[in-house]
Amino acid sequence: GAPYILTFHETLTDAQQGNTPIDTSVLYNNINPFVQILYVRAVDPLTGCWSVIPIELNVNPSPIAPVDLDDIVVCDDDNNTQDAITSIDLTVNTASILAQQPLAASNYTVEYYTSQTAAQDGIAPIINVTNYTAMNNQTIWVRVEDNTTGCFNIGSFDVIINIPLLLTT
Repeated sequence: GAPYILTFHETLTDAQQGNTPIDTSVLYNNINPFVQILYVRAVDPLTGCWSVIPIELNVNPSPIAPVDLDDIVVCDDDNNTQDAITSIDLTVNTASILAQQPLAASNYTVEYYTSQTAAQDGIAPIINVTNYTAMNNQTIWVRVEDNTTGCFNIGSFDVIINIPLLLTT
């Protein structure tokens, strides 16, 4: 037969009566935290016969977005002290990021990115985080991901590279 017409409802009574369907053209905000029962009404468009089943909506919390992260401020002390480019250790903020999370640090993965889009998409993380070649006034994006649920959140901090005075005799 023809495909069934599906509607979603917050109560069994609404589903049985076909009243107050949830608008599926917009994102749904659950009413009950973590677990909520919704009801699916399936109607055969040819016969008008219908059936209702409950479904369980499980909502996992995202990790806490890394906020108030300290900027990394260093002196340009490599071979070229005047180019505002030097190697830094991005992981100096990792402990602070993990301390903001509700679960043990082992439940999360922290990765660093050069753009907000890459952090949101989880693509092309910075590989060498302990010896990263950074430029002055560069924003570094952080993605903290729950290893069990895959839920994530992002934050950022800046890298500031101070150029030492050039002394001449």
